[in-house]
Amino acid sequence: MRMAQYFINYMIVDIFLVLFSVIILSRLNSNIGSEYETTILKRMIYSYIVALLSDIIWISVKGDIVDTSGFVFRIFNMLYWIALALGCYYWFRFILARLHPTTVYSKAVKFIMTVPLFLIIILEIVRGLTTLEITIEYLYLAVPAVEAARCAVKTHSKVKRSEYLTYSLIILVPFAAGVFDSFVNNTPSAVLSIFVIILTLFLTVQNGQINNDALTDLNNRRRMDKYLEERLADVSVSRPVAVFILDINSFKSINDSFGHVEGDNALKTMARVLKKAADKYGAFVSRYGGDEFCLITSLSKYTPEEIAEGVHQLLSDEQSGGENENKYKMSLCIGYAVCTDPLIKGDDYIKEADKMLYSKKKEWYSKHTAQQSSH
Repeated sequence: MRMAQYFINYMIVDIFLVLFSVIILSRLNSNIGSEYETTILKRMIYSYIVALLSDIIWISVKGDIVDTSGFVFRIFNMLYWIALALGCYYWFRFILARLHPTTVYSKAVKFIMTVPLFLIIILEIVRGLTTLEITIEYLYLAVPAVEAARCAVKTHSKVKRSEYLTYSLIILVPFAAGVFDSFVNNTPSAVLSIFVIILTLFLTVQNGQINNDALTDLNNRRRMDKYLEERLADVSVSRPVAVFILDINSFKSINDSFGHVEGDNALKTMARVLKKAADKYGAFVSRYGGDEFCLITSLSKYTPEEIAEGVHQLLSDEQSGGENENKYKMSLCIGYAVCTDPLIKGDDYIKEADKMLYSKKKEWYSKHTAQQSSH
């Protein structure tokens, strides 16, 4: 009787995990990341739900709650392990997409990433659970975790570093569950550990959107205001910080001529440029609003003019040979303010940078109008 109650409690845990997973699925939308990331995370959760449902059948048979043939038992056991393998595979793809969102993987690379999954499925169908199968699943979990740790060390963003470290450390949960299962049989530790991963991914990415712009994945205005306030606390003449405001020239004409989808692509292109600038200059970058962006960095190595020129060059390089080369060529106007007095508010420095930007825009429009008149 006590053993039967144990198996019933096991089933109740699985059922609640299914319900919680469905709730998370219902909350998933494109605002938590790119459409690709959202799709991959959904597939990870679907795989997990299949594993849970198979686990419910398995424990029902194991606890003599339902009676079924050995063949049916084998099918559901096989489904469980294949579903877990799929979950590990989608974890692998999701984390790589979060770490390297602008990287486009070739068909050959995608094929190499998928081959181990096919091997797991074949092994499970032909032989049942093997040591090689478990090893491959753990590699699917471990490789992105190691890469996340490397990216955490490399990035200059505190927000990104925290996110990457979460991806790196959360993997310890299923490893700990695996060790626990080797000593205590027939526990739901595996499915519980996977739910911890799914919930952590969902909350980490969702919380990140509080400070991130959904379209460009840059920091948003709210995060920028907070960051600037923190940086201004210790500026001085010997430790100056520059605030740059960047504006895309004639952005409205891109929307009017090529549509809002192309306008969104232009903003994403600008975001890629600023992420490269962030790496090069150790800068904080954000979307300020509309087609305006902000870059904040110390002036220990470069002058403001050198940084502005560098961003112009990065934009030119980004567009060289791009899909939009024959459609339009984006250019920028950049204004900046050098912050040396901690008693001056961030808004005042922003106004100073905006004033320079307005002057640059005026010059650009005057020159652009003159060139059009000459043609």
